[in-house]
Amino acid sequence: MECVGMTEFTVARAGEPRLSPALFDSMLRLRAEVFGERLGWAVRVEVGREHDRFDLLGPDYVIAHEGDRAIGCCRLLPSLGPNMLGDVFPALAAPSGVPRGSRIIEVSRFAVTTAREADDDACGHRFGDIPARLVAEVLGFSARQGMECVVGVTSAGFERLLRRLDLDLQRLGPARRIGSVTSLAFRLPLHAGNLAVARQLQATRAVPLARAA
Repeated sequence: MECVGMTEFTVARAGEPRLSPALFDSMLRLRAEVFGERLGWAVRVEVGREHDRFDLLGPDYVIAHEGDRAIGCCRLLPSLGPNMLGDVFPALAAPSGVPRGSRIIEVSRFAVTTAREADDDACGHRFGDIPARLVAEVLGFSARQGMECVVGVTSAGFERLLRRLDLDLQRLGPARRIGSVTSLAFRLPLHAGNLAVARQLQATRAVPLARAA
């Protein structure tokens, strides 16, 4: 099995030339597969595609893809406006409250195809190449936009994987059971240590990158 493929990473908004309609559609299908089918969340799926009101706010998308086929993705929104942590899961940030500010960005809808996760496991990685590189791209892109930290909601299992990357991840509140998943709110500071981890991930998992300005 080939462990290094021609995976590309694109950071763009819907409607920008870098994000083709076919790739955007594939990303929504991937989200339906992960959140609707695999996790069984009560998400809005129409004609095999998952989307919500936050997709109407012009978010940045980070997408891992092979041609026009999305194999991993996530979404970035300003913390000062509507977002999932502040509007859907604020209880996870209690008692400190949801972080908001012009230099804080929220990540949500982090998804990776099950087929690629299986490939990564077969290649012997503790943390698959695609999820790790998605995290690195989120941190790098956010830092270039002048952000000082990334916040969001994740599962306890994914938190453990992030810590294995030697990332400084800070919980915003205690973990709680949401549906069938133990979830928690987190903060990833964009300090020198975390950015060094991101650069190392990009260097050791080198693949072409296309990003929006």
